[in-house]
Amino acid sequence: MPDEAKLFQSEFMPDPLLVLAIGALGDAAASVNAGVFSVEAARMDALEFAAKFFDSYLEAKLHGDLFLDISVLASASYLIAQRPGSSLVLIKRIQDLPSARPVMRLLIWVLRGEWQSVLHAPELTHDLLEQELVEVHSGITAFFLRGRGDQHVESSLSNLRARSYAIVDDYDLLLVDLLCACVRIRVHNSTWRQLPLLAGSGRASWQSYLESPLAPKELWPSQIKIGQAGMFSGKSGVVQMPTSAGKTKAIELIIRSAFIAKRTSSVVIIAPFRALCREIAAAMRESFADIDVAINEATDAPQIDFVESLQMKVASSILVVTPEKYLYMLRNSPEAMPDAGLVVYDEGHQFDSGARGVTYELLVTEIKSLVSKQAQVVLVSAVIKNAHSLAAWLIGPDAVIVDGAGISPTDRVIAFATWLEEQGGLEFFDVGRDEAKPFDVPGVIRSSVLKVRARERKIKLFPDKDGGSDVALYLALRLVASGAVAIFCGKKDSAEKIAERLLEVYARGFSLPDPGSFSDPNEIAAISLLASKHFGADSIEARSAHLGMLLHHSGVPEGLRLASEHAVRRGLVKMVVCTSTLAQGVNLPIRYLIVSSIFQGEARMRTRDFQNLMGRAGRSGMHTEGTIVFPDTQVYDNRSEEPWKLKRSFDLIDPAKSEELGSSLRTIVEGIRATYAMIDVTSSAYFSALLEQDGANAWVEDFAAKHKRAGLDVRVVSQELEGRRALLASLQSYLMANGLAEDSASLVDRASQLASKTLAYFTANDSEKSSLIELFEAVALDIERNVGGAEDQLMLSRTLLGTVDAIFVREWVEAGIESLRECRSDEQFLRLLWPLFKSTCNSKLLKIAKPDNVMLHLAEKWVEGASYEDLIAIGAQATRPWGTQKRKITKPAVMAFIEGALSYECVLVTGAVRTLLDKMGAEEDALRALDVFQKRLKYGLPDMLSISIYEAGYSDRVVSLSISSVLREKGYPLDTFNRALVNSSNIREAIEDYPSYFRSVSINRT
Repeated sequence: MPDEAKLFQSEFMPDPLLVLAIGALGDAAASVNAGVFSVEAARMDALEFAAKFFDSYLEAKLHGDLFLDISVLASASYLIAQRPGSSLVLIKRIQDLPSARPVMRLLIWVLRGEWQSVLHAPELTHDLLEQELVEVHSGITAFFLRGRGDQHVESSLSNLRARSYAIVDDYDLLLVDLLCACVRIRVHNSTWRQLPLLAGSGRASWQSYLESPLAPKELWPSQIKIGQAGMFSGKSGVVQMPTSAGKTKAIELIIRSAFIAKRTSSVVIIAPFRALCREIAAAMRESFADIDVAINEATDAPQIDFVESLQMKVASSILVVTPEKYLYMLRNSPEAMPDAGLVVYDEGHQFDSGARGVTYELLVTEIKSLVSKQAQVVLVSAVIKNAHSLAAWLIGPDAVIVDGAGISPTDRVIAFATWLEEQGGLEFFDVGRDEAKPFDVPGVIRSSVLKVRARERKIKLFPDKDGGSDVALYLALRLVASGAVAIFCGKKDSAEKIAERLLEVYARGFSLPDPGSFSDPNEIAAISLLASKHFGADSIEARSAHLGMLLHHSGVPEGLRLASEHAVRRGLVKMVVCTSTLAQGVNLPIRYLIVSSIFQGEARMRTRDFQNLMGRAGRSGMHTEGTIVFPDTQVYDNRSEEPWKLKRSFDLIDPAKSEELGSSLRTIVEGIRATYAMIDVTSSAYFSALLEQDGANAWVEDFAAKHKRAGLDVRVVSQELEGRRALLASLQSYLMANGLAEDSASLVDRASQLASKTLAYFTANDSEKSSLIELFEAVALDIERNVGGAEDQLMLSRTLLGTVDAIFVREWVEAGIESLRECRSDEQFLRLLWPLFKSTCNSKLLKIAKPDNVMLHLAEKWVEGASYEDLIAIGAQATRPWGTQKRKITKPAVMAFIEGALSYECVLVTGAVRTLLDKMGAEEDALRALDVFQKRLKYGLPDMLSISIYEAGYSDRVVSLSISSVLREKGYPLDTFNRALVNSSNIREAIEDYPSYFRSVSINRT
């Protein structure tokens, strides 16, 4: 902020408010010391005011010589207000204590929670209170290290407080009151007290764990609330908590409680995204390092060899898995799956997320029937309106609901950009305040004149007043000096345009320091190098990384995304431009979130998704406050003419506006929304068209013509039908997998029963329930008619394809089985399977790109390990029809083809071919060769050594190839990576110039 725009100048120092804040804090401390740990609402409001005031006082640098004093008061305020994460953030800023009073030294030690070593004992020499302070310190140390002497702690606090009131000055008296209150809160919330009580298993069973450095020493409010609901003692239920409230640690404690009480030795954690699976698995490995437990992370690559690794000879196991992979395991190797006594669904609000949602719902339906009635089931979700309905369906009437309403681990403020005068500003609102009134910060947005290039005559300004993305970038560049910034974009190309604009404004002489100035120079150089290896030195990814801005979206290779997450998490890089990939459970210490768009693609973001995204700003334990900025100046400035724009933004901010959890399965039988009405579609003709039976095109044309007046046309109906068929494929595959009986009556009957057990049916109205039954029966009859008996159904279900594609692949394999058996090279497999890929995959480029062989050539170079730069150049040689014209295939199209078609759809089809060949008795050599080809197609790597390195956790094509190359140069003879770990110096040599993430992988592996 410019100095002249600051609210408080020296002649307007807020000293009266400082006295008021100290008084509010003192009142709250006195209440705790009187034994009242739940501060009433009015006093809590005053306490929260005090905490925010002290915090703001520090941020505004008004403290002068009072930094130490104000920091301690702020930290104590947050702790008493039950915000331990914010308290810790502030107290960690204190580096030395040259002038601190002994009471303050002990209070700082308590606020830091440094119980683990007596070496951290503070200097407690005091003319009047030394004995009492030493007694308090020794009592706290004994309690937190061994769980003994809590009554001794209480008596020593009482003695200290009683003596202080008789002999010390006012300031020491305030510090003593704060010290006693903070100790009492920490003892009350300690795991020594809370965990044995909430788990109901006694202190002795927890002793060894609580004495270890791995154990948390106290529970956060959210974790206590979860324990009070009975989840540590084995109750099943749904947990709704805001992001960064401590849910991951709560899941760990639920699991540990189950292990300690011997309710189970096997746990399954199901998470919807690979990034989230990685993060959870890493957290579990760290948390359970003290006991004999195997933790496996399984992603969604459909390969059978992972299932074999589940047969573990350990006392306990935790499997972290995506729903797709778990379904694959259940289908292909159920004998390897241990009976789970605890099933946790993380980010469990995914039943309405398209085809993935259908799989998720059917998987959960299957688990419900397979899991023991005695098993504990826990679903963790964002805030949803109908949590009770979800819990009743998933668990039953005895399910508990833990609602995180009222738990706010950090403060968050909302700012809207405004620009009605020469300079722009920000209007701030407090999140969660019913009568929140804005306060403005003027003068923070100022356009600069940029250099013009040859032959340019028009003045170039940055930021452009009418450009929301320009304002977003400008604010990010202003804020990055104060903390990590994320700019959220609704589309990948929008994110790249912001990166391009960054490069342009600095090339034109923009005066502010670039974001790399606030980052680690070695890290940004390493990430830029990795990006250049993937895309070329002139790529937007490499050049923006060089300036300290990282791109994070689904078009960025996995290794680059992981490296970026690691760099931001460690504070090595301060700016990231991202899409919704950031909201998918990734834990990053973002202080400022700038929302350049509230749309994802063409659809407006759902409130619950925005709440998840908003939770990335100001994560507890990392910051005391997060700021969310809406940079589009028209939203606030046009609020009188277009009030709906501002209301739409506020609806996203309000968790009470979160949508009900729906079901993608249910959408198959819902009506089609026309311009003027919702049109019912359910009929036998609709189901026939959906199943791609005779007359599908005729039904589309007839239905569109019949409802033309309502605003329907053939294009809309055709798109709806195609979208619903994609959802239907998951249902078809699931029905085939369940060993349905061969006779049609039993088939239909069991399909009908399955329909009645789904969430879709549970939440549907009577008409939709009837339609769902009819849909399942129609699909079952279609399977029975076209697939065959139970054995054929089970075989085709393992392909993970829908009925039509599975049958097509089976017929293709039967016709070409001799050619497949003779294949031994990956090049032969690719050319043989290419026509099958073109027939079964949804990618349009496979079918329409010209010349015909260009995409095959691209695929050949992909499996050889060619860089994305080379692959994009190959794609640029092709064209695609665009109306009556042709267009070159762009970089985003090539990346989408590689990630969506080659490494996913084609891999699924290859897996289906492999499954069918196995059932048809193909030789082991042929199957092994096909396994290798499938992996090469999945990862875009040329041999098993580089693939093995990738699968070992390095997860980047460039890095895997670099390590492989160094190992080969050093004479390493094998195709598997594990044996190479004994000589880690070769690996360090291969990755020394790459981002620090890969060195962390090496440390974990070796």
